[in-house]
Amino acid sequence: MGRDENGRPIFVPYAIPSEEVRVRLTTEKRHFARAELVDVLEPSPERRDPRCPHFGECGGCHFQHMHYEAQLKAKQVVVGDQLQRIGGFKSVNVKPVLANPSPWNYRFDVSLSPVPDGGLGFWSPHKHQVIPIDDCFIIHSRLLELWQDFDLELPGLRKLTLRVGDDEALLAALEIDGVEPPELAADFPVSVAIVMPDKTAVSLIGDNYIMQRVKGRDFRVSPGCFFQPSPTAAELLVDAVLDYADVTGSESALDVYSGVGLLTAFLAEKAGQVTAVELNPDAVADTAGNLNEFDNINLY
Repeated sequence: MGRDENGRPIFVPYAIPSEEVRVRLTTEKRHFARAELVDVLEPSPERRDPRCPHFGECGGCHFQHMHYEAQLKAKQVVVGDQLQRIGGFKSVNVKPVLANPSPWNYRFDVSLSPVPDGGLGFWSPHKHQVIPIDDCFIIHSRLLELWQDFDLELPGLRKLTLRVGDDEALLAALEIDGVEPPELAADFPVSVAIVMPDKTAVSLIGDNYIMQRVKGRDFRVSPGCFFQPSPTAAELLVDAVLDYADVTGSESALDVYSGVGLLTAFLAEKAGQVTAVELNPDAVADTAGNLNEFDNINLY
């Protein structure tokens, strides 16, 4: 964010604080404006060349032009700024952002959309359409191989989600217009499921789930169910929740909404009683299996 001679804030994606840049205004309002970056006249020492050739057009990443340590600081500043400027908090203490031990190839799932001219890709906020993607450095290497091997021409396809399990098992989940399952054939080891509008899934080929491992515990995850895309970051999340909850064995904990029971499991190890609430029937079934060993959980 920079300011013009009248003090009006101008938001410039892909610029870094302390840089001198040339921009082109794209949206002008009375109290703010938006601009696109034209040239970097004096770069920040925190600037680096983006690793991905699609960076700037693809909407999946926003900070690849910054060193990772600078990305973490920028996110900390953004949270503090929004709590104060938008939230109205006078004094905000935002702790440093935790670094993902695996900042590249960390995503164990990826959601793709059909490209108008064929193929699959990501939404581009710059072009206002889905664009084809040849490479991606934030998804697991097995998913990239699966993506590049996929030859799928399916009328009515709205979204394709690819997932890889902890054991590198592969799953493809289709979301299509209507609920009539298509005819498919797979010539390599991959499970395929169709996800219904209510996020329940029907298996077409192979297993109807993948297994993910977090902090030594296995979790079954059905195709339409949410799970943290980065298992290494999920461990940080679990540790943070347990640290703040500080349960000692007598408390009652409430987990809403609980998904497949990720946080529920680790709370149940320490709390007296845990109540988990989840809407998706497949996630409820996954939770029941994932937490079968516990007798201090009520699942709704």
